[in-house]
Amino acid sequence: MKFELQLLFDKGQRTLAYQLEAMIEKAPELEDDFDNLITVITDTIEDLEEQAEYQYDMGKDEGFSEGYSEAEYELDSKVEDAFEEGKAEGYAEGYEDGFECGHDND
Repeated sequence: MKFELQLLFDKGQRTLAYQLEAMIEKAPELEDDFDNLITVITDTIEDLEEQAEYQYDMGKDEGFSEGYSEAEYELDSKVEDAFEEGKAEGYAEGYEDGFECGHDND
């Protein structure tokens, strides 16, 4: 019994643990029933903690995937933009050089 109450303390459920301990002292004949209740409560808390951890991991994995995809998209966009900028600059330089060469021939 003390072990189960200690689990409640360890899980941050001090008020609940103190209340149950006081109830057990008032009705020692119900100690087995309280033991069962405390076991159900601690099991439920542990299940919720496991679910929270699982949900965190799922969210982290999904966030990672989205972040990774976004980074790939941005990188592809930068590469594409760099190509287009280089092409535009090359065109402008080529046009200017061609125009000057054509003008020099006059």
